[in-house]
Amino acid sequence: MKEQDEGYDIMKNGDERHSSVNWRKVLDNYRSNYNYAETWEITVLELLANAVDAKATDIKFRFYRDENNVTIICMDNGKGMNYSQFIEYHNLGSLSKDKTTGTIGFAGIGAKLCIDLCDKIYSETSNGKEVYSSEWWYKKTDIEPHYRLVSPQELLPWPTGTYIKIINLIAPSLNADSITKLIIENYQYSIEPYGPLSIFINDNKILSHRPTDTPHSFQKTVRKNKKLKTTLHMNGEFFFVDDEYIKNTEKIEGEYSSGINIVVCGKTIVRGEFFNILPQIKPGHHAYITGYIRCDELIEITKTSKDDFNRRTSIWWHFITNASQIFESWLKEIDKWYEPPRREEEYLQTVMNEIEKNLNTIINNYPELIKNLPFLSKIKKPTPIPDIGGNQKGSEIDGGQLTTGTFGGDSIGSEEEIPTLGPDEDTKGVIVDDKGDKKVKTPQKRVKGLKIILLGDENRKEEIWFDPSAGAFIINTSHPAYIIAKRNVEALDIYVTYIYLNYLLELQGGINDDEKKTYLWNIYSDYLGQLR
Repeated sequence: MKEQDEGYDIMKNGDERHSSVNWRKVLDNYRSNYNYAETWEITVLELLANAVDAKATDIKFRFYRDENNVTIICMDNGKGMNYSQFIEYHNLGSLSKDKTTGTIGFAGIGAKLCIDLCDKIYSETSNGKEVYSSEWWYKKTDIEPHYRLVSPQELLPWPTGTYIKIINLIAPSLNADSITKLIIENYQYSIEPYGPLSIFINDNKILSHRPTDTPHSFQKTVRKNKKLKTTLHMNGEFFFVDDEYIKNTEKIEGEYSSGINIVVCGKTIVRGEFFNILPQIKPGHHAYITGYIRCDELIEITKTSKDDFNRRTSIWWHFITNASQIFESWLKEIDKWYEPPRREEEYLQTVMNEIEKNLNTIINNYPELIKNLPFLSKIKKPTPIPDIGGNQKGSEIDGGQLTTGTFGGDSIGSEEEIPTLGPDEDTKGVIVDDKGDKKVKTPQKRVKGLKIILLGDENRKEEIWFDPSAGAFIINTSHPAYIIAKRNVEALDIYVTYIYLNYLLELQGGINDDEKKTYLWNIYSDYLGQLR
């Protein structure tokens, strides 16, 4: 028999034990799903999400600082909870999405995700008939979190709603400006003057900055069909703004970003989208385009991090196709649509297709060029999906997980669990057959096809840059070097290849000039002589 490990009893054959849960690790894994540097950002957004899910129209935040620690209070006039919901609210295992009841949010995820990073959480809820309250804590010496029901302090100013007080959360960067910016970035189109929400921070009301010009408003319904299982209801507004609006936005909100924002159930999921038609916008005009499209049905393909969608789905294809048609029609209406000369367009497209092919060959043979550039690579990971019927039937699905923090139903969780550990990727899932045997797809790594867009921008001096909204590298056709190079197809090939490789090496960082020259010499010697 093996020597007994310190702190563990030796088990004998036939002994039965319960599997333990490392809740600190679980909480840390949940937090890793979010693309935020600090936990307070996740906490604030999810507290707001829970209030929105409860149909609140007034939400008030207050915070008090004590050096690096902050006490955060969030109260709302939502529906509140009954007894069973309030007990479930303390269940860490209910951090999962309930599809069957139409709910959107996770049960109390805002408080749960920081329970190990604060001293204590006080919760109070009223549904108009019943009032419940609790104290919740997770000390460093505790194996698991603890809570107890306590007498309500009657802190709610409304007959229904929920009051949460998180005491001494580690949050060195939280202040009025940072929390305001965070809320506007994520809920701009839900707060006044766009939407019905009134949100206050230390009694100061947050207002979104809206253009004064008359918008292009639209509504469109995409009916479900054999390939689309859900009817899509799309609506929104497009604006073509001026320099004054951009300056005012930067002054009020800290920054301005062009493009169309995609809003799902009240929350902005993606910002700066041009629906794959950026090259068709007249040069220099895309910076003045802003607006949003609402489509709540996209919740089905929204990732847990709530900053992107699973774009390899039928729902996304139908959405992006119809959105681009609406967008194109508006661009033509305001005379911002660009049609390059047909002969030149076909010529340049042929050249670019060949250049893209050559560059993809280089990348596949020199993968270290993109090792620190996640937008050019994807890693496939398996995601287990239990069946709601109780038996682990499972199915192979494309990745992407349902999300929290959006307008939705009033459920605060259920026994149905969709694991959300680990980052979301475009994946194939784990297959679980009727016998319970798991067959996991072998993870594969592949490089996404390089995409190049030709776009003139006289306001930028760069030869090339990467545009996340377009998912492509932008070649500045207004740059004098490009204008000279495009006179000859061989020159254009060498020019684009050279600035692209240089740009990738600059993004990697930590490479001096001599190393860069050697690297480029080797690439050209090995490949460029035989590519054409």
